[in-house]
Formats: sequence, C-alpha cells, structure tokens
Amino acid sequence: MPLEYEDGLYVGNCYSLVGTRTLFRQVPVKSLVPMEKGYIHILHEGQRKPIKLLPLVRLGASPETQKNSCYFYNRIDGGNARYVSYQYSDKSEEFVPAGALQPLFDLLGFSD
Repeated sequence: MPLEYEDGLYVGNCYSLVGTRTLFRQVPVKSLVPMEKGYIHILHEGQRKPIKLLPLVRLGASPETQKNSCYFYNRIDGGNARYVSYQYSDKSEEFVPAGALQPLFDLLGFSD
C-alpha cells in the first residue's frame, strides 16, 4: 500500500501478519524511510526504520482458502524461482520470475 510523505515521515497503512493463523490486517505505520514495493519488510513495534527481507520467503493469501500462507525458496526451475509451502496441500508450490533473486545470487557468489 502506498505511503505518503508527511512531516518528515512516510505514513499510511500496510498489511500486517502476526502469529501463525491470523489473517492479514491493515495497520497504520510511520517510517523514516520508504519501503520498496514488492518486498516484505519487518517493522518492529515502536521503531521507524523497516528492514527489507531477502526474497527467500513469500507471504500471501492462498487463493483457494483465503488464509495466509508462507512459501519458502526451494530452487530455480527454468527461469522461475520455486517456492514451497508446508501448510497447504492444494497449492504446495508457487513459481515467480527468478530475476528478483539475481542480486542475492550475485552477492552470495552463486553462478548459473
């Protein structure tokens, strides 16, 4: 969700996931720095500087159940990154373009 710059802070609402079986809910946030679209950020309660997570974990609503799901990076399969979930047997894997992981692979010294 887009944040607006106001009085020296980026303010707005973000989706929050707390716990193992809760639904995503919108919460108000205030940040000293902008958060990059398409990435998961951790913003500890009472803090103002979010931490961008490496793209090895994906969170999202499962289309079949509308429950939260967590997918973990598994491997590159063709030109896609394969993520797996241990929560849902109906949709146990998800594929996304691997391009977002290339900076991480470069940093870690992985080659094709």
